[in-house]
Amino acid sequence: MRKILSLSGLIVLAAIIILPNWVGHTAESEVKDIVGQNALSQSMQLKLTEYDRGWFTSTGNIQAMIQILPGAIPTEVNVPFKVWHGPVIFKNKQGDGFGLQVGFASLNGQAMPVATKPEALLTQLFPKGPVANVHMKLGFFGTEINTATLPIDYNSPDLKLQWPGLNTRALLNHSLDKVQFHLDNSSLSLQTPQVLLQMGQFAWKSDATRDENGLWVGDMDVQLAKLSLSDATQRTLFSTNQLNFTGTLTSKDNKASYASKLDARDVLTQNILMNELLLDYEVDNLDSQGLAALNQLTNALAAGQLNSNMPEQQQALFNTVIKVLSQGPNLTVHQFSVKTNDGTFELDGNATLPATSAQTPPNWAQQMQAIKHQSTIQAKVQMDENIARDLVRRVYLGTITQLVSPAANGQNPLQGLLTQQEDNILSGLVSQHILAKHAKGYNVDFTWEKGMGKLNGQDMATIGNVAPAATTAPVAANPSFFNTSTPAAVVPVAPVAK
Repeated sequence: MRKILSLSGLIVLAAIIILPNWVGHTAESEVKDIVGQNALSQSMQLKLTEYDRGWFTSTGNIQAMIQILPGAIPTEVNVPFKVWHGPVIFKNKQGDGFGLQVGFASLNGQAMPVATKPEALLTQLFPKGPVANVHMKLGFFGTEINTATLPIDYNSPDLKLQWPGLNTRALLNHSLDKVQFHLDNSSLSLQTPQVLLQMGQFAWKSDATRDENGLWVGDMDVQLAKLSLSDATQRTLFSTNQLNFTGTLTSKDNKASYASKLDARDVLTQNILMNELLLDYEVDNLDSQGLAALNQLTNALAAGQLNSNMPEQQQALFNTVIKVLSQGPNLTVHQFSVKTNDGTFELDGNATLPATSAQTPPNWAQQMQAIKHQSTIQAKVQMDENIARDLVRRVYLGTITQLVSPAANGQNPLQGLLTQQEDNILSGLVSQHILAKHAKGYNVDFTWEKGMGKLNGQDMATIGNVAPAATTAPVAANPSFFNTSTPAAVVPVAPVAK
């Protein structure tokens, strides 16, 4: 019995000594695959510049070219790392001290910006480095990568940036065709002479699988606690107190479908306060191969590998978009709803484009004729009375509206004139079938089929054939796309007293 135990101990000890060498070969291949395929980000250029394999440990370096902002100078970042070979690793995940970790291999590194380009933004933000700490655990069934960026407190005349950093976690299988990703950011404050951006808690989760066409399909969930963007005069350009976004991309038989939902609260933009903004839509019958090619092309453009100003790149992008739309996509808006203090605006409908031959190069004139005569559209809009009046003021009565500001006693003599103008314009829009009146507000019912459009049941070719009053203002010119010979629609507007 004692001999059996001794023999077993020797076998285990031999395995612990011999296996790390085999693990070292496999770990090197795994790291090369992850870096070579840019498994985590197609928008960065990664390169394994060094890998020295040992028996129990290995060292190496990953080079990354990172462009933080569009147009900014790319920064070269080196990630020197050390790999501890399994199956028994006497290191914790920070790479110091003793802590038993059973696994395939453990990699630790620090991302350091190269100071050869001091004008690069990342080099300025991290003059002494490092940018981030990287820990990678190569397990028996996949790889886990954890990244933690270091805090930034940067102050210059052109940029003020306070950022406590973010944490990411990614899980990859060995074939690198399935990725789970989680990003968490606590806050961000960025100020330039032109804008001030402030962001609260931000979280991003995704679960994606690469299909036979090379298209990444799966789910994505984004949550944002607060976002505010203002200009140099402290005027709010956009803000929201809560934003939730989900998206799901699926693919079968070379046809892809995408469904998305957006839920935002307390949204302020263009002096419009939306208490609630909801959007629920889906797109079916997208060409999966074309969509995969479009993703690769846009990622290459984002990484600076291609020049979007080159005519051949622009043509390639256009051809790829035509390929994506070649199977006759269908857009369905289940709900688009805006709630304000004045009321509610709602829209729903669907649109279908015809299937086309994905010829190269595509004939744009033929594509437009096919879209015109073979597309179908159905859309319905409902809005409360006060929403309709607000739209009229913004579209037609901007100058007058600016003059009607509350006086000291809360009244303004021009208010009556403004209301009269609103009534005249709304009545004109109803008489021309552009709007349909109902008890609480107005409707717009639009259909398009066989190259003909109808608005609230009226042929669009006849809309606008209403005798104008003495003073008129145009509603909208008839686009040539509708192929009508009628003049621009007009609505009566009373003269403005001078």
